Amino acid sequence: MMLSVNCISTVLTCTSLIFNGTLLECILFMQRHQSFLIHAFATSICSSIGQLFIFSTIEEFGPVVFTIIMTIRQAFSILLSCIFYGHYLSWYSIFGIHIAFLAIFIHAFHQFKRSKQSNSSVV
Repeated sequence: MMLSVNCISTVLTCTSLIFNGTLLECILFMQRHQSFLIHAFATSICSSIGQLFIFSTIEEFGPVVFTIIMTIRQAFSILLSCIFYGHYLSWYSIFGIHIAFLAIFIHAFHQFKRSKQSNSSVV
């Protein structure tokens, strides 16, 4: 499935570059800056490995756990951005982050409770 999505994305990107007349410009840029190709290739490899981790996490633990992991990752990214780069968070932003976490954890709690009830009814 991911292969199909990436192939369609490549076709759409190339089509856009052709219609905008910038495909040749992009090719010339890649020839002038060959380190760009190395960085683009490394980004592609890291993205594909990341997709494997995403798929295996959802397959093994389910989408709720994956959502919790991604939300925590984003919260840490925001926190580190504030610490290292001095970005400012308004009280509305902090409140919104708390609401998002609360909603996700309530959903996870209810799903855990449901799965526990279904396991006890099987026994």
